[in-house]
This record gives sequence, structure tokens and C-alpha cells, in this order.
Amino acid sequence: MYPICLVVSLLVATVASLECPQPDPAGNFSAAAFGNVAWKEIGKYQTFNPFEKGCECTEIYYSPQGSKIFDTCQKNGKTTNVSAFLVPVRVQPSGVFDEVFEFGPKNSTSRLTIVELGNFGGEDYAIEFDCNKDLLGINYCFHVFTKTGIPPAGLVEQVQGVAQKLGLNPENLEWQTTKQGDGCNY
Repeated sequence: MYPICLVVSLLVATVASLECPQPDPAGNFSAAAFGNVAWKEIGKYQTFNPFEKGCECTEIYYSPQGSKIFDTCQKNGKTTNVSAFLVPVRVQPSGVFDEVFEFGPKNSTSRLTIVELGNFGGEDYAIEFDCNKDLLGINYCFHVFTKTGIPPAGLVEQVQGVAQKLGLNPENLEWQTTKQGDGCNY
């Protein structure tokens, strides 16, 4: 009995000690630069997420007027949608939100940060990091988007370096490339 209690205690202590990384937002973030654009995901580091597991052709759209973000993906040829309210956490610098999902009478909240907005090889890109903590530990996703869904050579390596530098892949998960292009129904 004692060894089981010790193992359970160590597991609970380890999970309790994990905290969501809190990256700074992109210095150039603005609703005008990020909003009203259909951003296509090119890849991610992600812990288990039942909505996004198996997704292809993932696209997000942020509507600053309604403070909502819309996430669309395709699984097994079917389109799946989810939306959330984005509640600004701070005014300046902006780009940090509480992402509030409403599932019937229950809400789920993650901290969402636009970590980087930039241009690489002529392609606009965005890095979005979201994370929440529950009884089982932290759930996070380091998403990378471009406007076309086609990353220029070297972009994936650059953003993976950002994740490493800022500690935004604490579980050292493998990079997951998101399928875009042929077969995507945008």
C-alpha cells in the first residue's frame, strides 16, 4: 500500500507543479493586423485536444468586431467548427486574451497569446499559443498560421526555434504538420 501512495503522491505533486507558460504578446499585434483574415494552420505542437485531433485544412478567423475567433477544420471529409469569445486580458500591450468556449451550461477558458506576427520569405505568418491547466496537468497548443497555408522554406524551422527559445513546448512534443491545399474546402 505504501509504494502506491508514494507513486500517487509524486504524480499529483508533479502535475500540480506544471504551469502554463506565459509568453509576451507580439509587439506589433493589432486587431487590424490579425483580424478579418482567414489564417491557415501549417503546423503545431499540441497536447491532447479532442476537437483538433485528426484535423486537416485548419483555418481560424478572428472577428475583432464581435471579439470572436472561429476555428474550422476537416476530419474524415467532414467540416467541424468551433468558436470562442476572446476577452482581452490587458490593453497594452494587446494580444493576450482569455479564450472562452461555451459548451452548453459549462464554459472552458484558455489563455491565448498572439506571440508573433511577421513576414518570412514574402509570406505573412502568425504564431498563436494557448494553454489551460486542469487536474491532469496543462493542455497547450503552439499553432503556426500563414495566409496561404503554404510555408516558405525555412519558416517551420524558424518558428520551432521560437517555441524552443520561449519554452512553449514544455512536454517536447513532436511537430505536427497540418495538411492544406488540395481537398480543403475553404
